[in-house]
Amino acid sequence: MMFDDLKQEWQNEVTQKNNDASLAFSSEPLAREVNKIDALVKKQNIIEISAAILFLPFIVYFLLNSENTVQSIGYSIWIYVCLFTPYKLVKARMIKVKKDNNMKNYLLMEKQRTLEQLDLLRTFVWWHIIPILLGLLLISAGATMDETGTLHISFSLKVYYLLCTLASIGIYIYNKKMAENKFKPLLDKINQRLDEIQGMS
Repeated sequence: MMFDDLKQEWQNEVTQKNNDASLAFSSEPLAREVNKIDALVKKQNIIEISAAILFLPFIVYFLLNSENTVQSIGYSIWIYVCLFTPYKLVKARMIKVKKDNNMKNYLLMEKQRTLEQLDLLRTFVWWHIIPILLGLLLISAGATMDETGTLHISFSLKVYYLLCTLASIGIYIYNKKMAENKFKPLLDKINQRLDEIQGMS
């Protein structure tokens, strides 16, 4: 009886090792895809954060020398964007994924980080694009204000607003496609691997 128990235990151990090896092998393409997307996100974050830090001193200078309240509000919104953008991007990347021997924990952490990135892309227009556009509108409109507080928005300025709006829509569409074409499939693959692990346990 004791020999049968030892034999069964040994067989279970061998089976578990084979399953772990199979999961590790099947997760290699997923890991490569994760690393590829991670590098892309890191590059974009560096550009966004660098731009925010670079422009912040100039915006503060223009705020201190703004001509009226309308422009001051616009510059203040831009300062908010410059401060909030690095915080938002860094916060989404604060989840550290450790590639230890526990494949399930690794995938769960990667899933959480992917969900954070998806949320970031889907809400990008609200916390980044719209504030920038609103600040731009107020700053440029404030520049046309006369002594009586009347705005004189020319036709060319209206065309400029239209072009900026179209550019913002383009950025929104790009981020939406990136979310759907890169992060959503990645999330589906992670969930599939987690289901496989759950089925083997």
